[in-house]
Amino acid sequence: MASVVNPQIHITSDVYDFMFIRINDSEFNDSSLQYSIQTNDGELIRKGVFRGAVIQLRLSHLADGLYNIVVQCSEELQPFVYPFKKHTPAKGEQTMFDF
Repeated sequence: MASVVNPQIHITSDVYDFMFIRINDSEFNDSSLQYSIQTNDGELIRKGVFRGAVIQLRLSHLADGLYNIVVQCSEELQPFVYPFKKHTPAKGEQTMFDF
């Protein structure tokens, strides 16, 4: 799946236990956004809906590897695709989050 990103939606690309999503556009803040998490092969792992300026998704259950999160505001608009890499932190390792 090809990456199509929106500069107003920031998603962490290196994920340990949590993915953080920050929306910098009031048009999207007031809307329900649909998301799906997929493997690189397109297999659906998880889907849902969120609303708000900052969202946190717990992804500690995912195996290490490469994934995509697809975010869509409505059925009529093109979905935005963000690749990310899931890591398991080493025991005692502290992780930093960077948007």
